[in-house]
Order: sequence, then structure tokens, then C-alpha cells
Amino acid sequence: MHRIAILRKSQIEPLPIQPKPKKKGKVLRCLAFGAAVIWLLLLIYPTTYCLQNGCSGPAGGQNIDGFLPAFGFAPVGLPALLWSLYILLRRIWAR
Repeated sequence: MHRIAILRKSQIEPLPIQPKPKKKGKVLRCLAFGAAVIWLLLLIYPTTYCLQNGCSGPAGGQNIDGFLPAFGFAPVGLPALLWSLYILLRRIWAR
């Protein structure tokens, strides 16, 4: 005959509860990283053009126009860049 063991409540180990992954945080982080990269590229491309071709500044009127998309995107790009750097530094210090 088979014996059926009766377990007491103290003998039963509960299963470990695993936290659900935060998908919302990952999506926001990816959006922030993307916005920061786009903003930096909008700043870098006109800068490299000016350094290669010798921009004279706003006196000519045409030289500063390359930076206008970056200035228009600054209210989104700068906070995204700062938040991305904060996350990056927090990850580095956690290691």
C-alpha cells in the first residue's frame, strides 16, 4: 500500500514571488534614449558642417539655420538627455 504523507503548514515551502517586469519603464527609457540621440545628432551634424566649411556666425543669415531643428527640439531633447544620463550613471554606480 502507498502511504500518503500529511504535511504540516510549517513543512510547506511557499513558491518565491517573482516581480513582474516593468514594461512601461522600459518603453519610456527607450523613448528617452531615442530622443536624446536624435537631439545630439541635430546638434552634431551642423557643428561638423560649420567646422569643415568655416561658418562665420549669424551675420550671414544662412549659417545658423542648420541649428534651428535642434533649438526647436530642445524642450524634449534636453530633458531626455539629462534623464538618460541619470539612468546611465545610476547603472554604472550599481555595478
